[in-house]
Amino acid sequence: MTMTTPVALADDFGFGDDHDLLRKTARRWLADNSPLTAARNLVDDATGYEPDKWKQIIELGWPGLVIAETHGGAELDYLSLALLLEETGRCLLPSPLVATILAGIAVDLAGNDDQRKHWCTAIARGDMIATVGLSEPSNSWELDGVEATATADGDDYVLAGTKTHVMWATSADVMVAPFRVGAELALFAVDLKDTRVSAEVSIDTTRRPGCLSGRRRIAPAPRRRETARP
Repeated sequence: MTMTTPVALADDFGFGDDHDLLRKTARRWLADNSPLTAARNLVDDATGYEPDKWKQIIELGWPGLVIAETHGGAELDYLSLALLLEETGRCLLPSPLVATILAGIAVDLAGNDDQRKHWCTAIARGDMIATVGLSEPSNSWELDGVEATATADGDDYVLAGTKTHVMWATSADVMVAPFRVGAELALFAVDLKDTRVSAEVSIDTTRRPGCLSGRRRIAPAPRRRETARP
């Protein structure tokens, strides 16, 4: 058995005045703009969220909350993100915020400098709605459950496969998802324009999941990541 050294946590997990201000600001805005009735009123709406409210969310800087300042984000910590999402969860905020944030984090952690500059900056500025495609028809959450493939073809890659339960698939402009490249896995940012998307039936109407399938050519090559767990 491998012994590890305990990690010392800051008092109150590092909670400070800035965190308290963020939480109060988020709670106030959500109370005024997204009561529980808002989620109920949008159950049968084709879009599933209010574009004017999404614009305000962008102005608040929430999509880029943890994205680096050099890419237009606020570069706050993950405690700030947890507090924000706790508040949005309290009112069942119907918006693509969580999906967009997760995609930004994926690019930030796995992308190279050029990819971060392109995708993270666009997400932080609110130029696009983003999402992640982590599930496939096998319904496995394990790394070996990824069956979608990326095949090199010159300087490009040809993506093939199916991603299921993709949050806000019908509204998103880009999806970040893992594909198998030989024996390795790589994350690809896939432009969803002209991609075949089928809306899925879901009890949770605040996520609007969809299924994406088919073949796409994408360039340039991604930064590969090993399949071994950290």
